Amino acid sequence: MFKNQSDTDMTTGKHLVLVGGGLLVNKYLQCTAHPEIFGGGRCIYFKDRPLDKVGVYAVRQNPVLYQNLMASLEETVLQPFDPVGELTMNRHDVVFFKPYPFKVGEKLHIQGGPRNGDWEVIDVTDGKIKLRCPVSLREFEWNRFCYFVEARSGTVWPQE
Repeated sequence: MFKNQSDTDMTTGKHLVLVGGGLLVNKYLQCTAHPEIFGGGRCIYFKDRPLDKVGVYAVRQNPVLYQNLMASLEETVLQPFDPVGELTMNRHDVVFFKPYPFKVGEKLHIQGGPRNGDWEVIDVTDGKIKLRCPVSLREFEWNRFCYFVEARSGTVWPQE
């Protein structure tokens, strides 16, 4: 980061415009005073919307900075950096699960998988749950990774 409000780039001898301790850049991550100079990360001041000095913006600026450096060399169209668009770009429909609070004596019906069928909870610890099949009386202990899907009232249990 630069310390002064104005500084001179030692490699080009050009006067650089600094704001908030960083090189003032436009939406293409170009220096506003010298468009042939690009910058990114913590050492810039983003003109359109001041950004926090955190690494996540540097990571998001990388592909845009690379594309714009290449575009500048090839004299093609520059790509704007949009910090808001970057945050919303990878949004998806997501299903959220949470651990189910098992209780001893609870009746379960597991659909599909190797534990398919009816079970009764016979022991619960912080990391494990122990189940017993009401038909075969077989017991099984597993890590508590089960999650609540739905509750049904008036369901026949065990199912045959």
